[in-house]
Amino acid sequence: MDNHSISAAIIAQDEAANIARCLDSLVGVVDEIVVIDSGSSDDTEAICRNYPQVRFLAVAWRGFGAQKQAAVDACQHDRILSLDADECLSEELAASILSLRETGFEPGQAYYLKRLNNYCGRWIRHCGWYPDKQLRLFDRRHCHWQDVLVHEHIVCNERVTRSVLDGDLLHYSFDSIADHIDRINQYSDLGARKVAGKTALGGRAVLGGLFRFFRMYLLNRGFLDGFHGFSLCWLSGMAVFLKYAKARQLDKDKRRSSDSRQ
Repeated sequence: MDNHSISAAIIAQDEAANIARCLDSLVGVVDEIVVIDSGSSDDTEAICRNYPQVRFLAVAWRGFGAQKQAAVDACQHDRILSLDADECLSEELAASILSLRETGFEPGQAYYLKRLNNYCGRWIRHCGWYPDKQLRLFDRRHCHWQDVLVHEHIVCNERVTRSVLDGDLLHYSFDSIADHIDRINQYSDLGARKVAGKTALGGRAVLGGLFRFFRMYLLNRGFLDGFHGFSLCWLSGMAVFLKYAKARQLDKDKRRSSDSRQ
């Protein structure tokens, strides 16, 4: 059994601004890099093909969870390091992974990475965003990506033990406020479809949005991140509001359509 080899699995679409940084951090750390692209119209593919370690595959979009699992399935090795194109390894994290490779991975072991998020040019260390632990290094024989529309995560069987690696996974989350707002609109559409049909959606929109803001800004000390912290907390509350408000609208439209057919 090979307990030393690692494959990196990445999903991408129009990530020309980020993908080289991600790939550079992986070269010399993993044995192969698989990039699953869902139809980039920029230079993502051309950049990837400059790296001999990269296998670039075009796969039609299936949803976040299914797309990430497709990248895992395409890998040659069972030990998987799963990243997004806007993430990269810090030097300390790369050293931790190399140390694991030298000693060999323990059977049934998965590893959390401490994600440090960059928001509009500032590293966020409060707001509940750090350490933003993500289970990303795992054995695909025991773990897989959950197939959901949004907020996908890795599911492992009961025998898997988990630990945290030293070093940060650097995440360049949002380039600008406009980028954040665009992403909120996209994700709230997906989230609305997931929660549509639940009760008290109007109340959840208002109270949930306010609670998210106050939790991040006050309880998680987002104010220590300055204006960036306020913007992040405020827009995060707005994201909750929009998810439930859009779900409420979906339910109203569904009832209206049903009434018109009667």
